Amino acid sequence: MPDEAIRLSIPEIADLVAHQYDPDEERQAGAPSPTDPAGVGSGSPDPGGAGSVDRDSAEATAGPPAPRSGTTGRPGHTENSVVIAAPLDLVWDLTNDVAGWPGLFTEYQSVQILEERGDTIRFRLTMYPDDNGVVWSWVSERTADPVRREVHAHRVETGPFEYMRIHWRYAEVPGGTRMTWIQDFEMKPTAPVNTAQMTDRINANSRIQLDVIRDRVERIAAELAATAPGGAGDE
Repeated sequence: MPDEAIRLSIPEIADLVAHQYDPDEERQAGAPSPTDPAGVGSGSPDPGGAGSVDRDSAEATAGPPAPRSGTTGRPGHTENSVVIAAPLDLVWDLTNDVAGWPGLFTEYQSVQILEERGDTIRFRLTMYPDDNGVVWSWVSERTADPVRREVHAHRVETGPFEYMRIHWRYAEVPGGTRMTWIQDFEMKPTAPVNTAQMTDRINANSRIQLDVIRDRVERIAAELAATAPGGAGDE
């Protein structure tokens, strides 16, 4: 397995793409440069555009495709959740402040907001360099539903994925707020890991990041409670 596969990451989401995955091309397309710090002018075309291929429709009439070398023959699916001892409104606001993700997650070096349309936001995520000095970066889009307390997202630049779709759910529970991350995806045949391997990676990484987010949000909630009128910090 190539070393470059070590930091293939989430979260994140997505539509369909007709391009094959090339690690060198992905690295060059996604890595920041001195003249384009967030790599905004590069990357694959929006797979949701007019030139995209509706793979589900195309394969429906031909029957199920045979398993490919980079896949298990079925989509990947993960679901992970954490209970955060904080009010739902606070958890929602903090975790959906995309511009603030570098201070909430441990894996994101920067976020560049590309476009905002109502509750929909398109942005570029850039990770910290991996052990080989490779910087992974991609464009994602997410739409928040504040009424239902749900977020639906997808990767626009799909990288090693055929598609990546992400669904976040929030619910009030005894002790605080339950935040759940659901991811549905499939790997390209040329990806350096298959669907089962990526499922394990996403599950492991999601648990790490959910715990980090829980701790950071709970710390903020405690600080707010201490400084509120009548709180522990009110003299």
